[in-house]
Amino acid sequence: MTEGALTCLLGVVAFIYLPHSVSLTKKFFGYQVPNVFSSREIEILTTRSLREDPEKANGYHSVVKFKDIKDTFADWRVYGHIVTAFLSM
Repeated sequence: MTEGALTCLLGVVAFIYLPHSVSLTKKFFGYQVPNVFSSREIEILTTRSLREDPEKANGYHSVVKFKDIKDTFADWRVYGHIVTAFLSM
């Protein structure tokens, strides 16, 4: 019980504290949280992130299509992960 409560608390703190991306900081009770990276570091991290996964250039507001859901459930590795997750509990 205590372990689960601590995990939930840390999840809420991480959601509040961590930014959406390298360049987009969050507002916390109306106060803009300052960015911990310099402008040069933001440029490097953004370039590296886009180089590793070009799909990230589409943005956060891309729509999940039915084909994406179908492809997820058609992937056999998902079921292996589900079984492993249940057995580990």
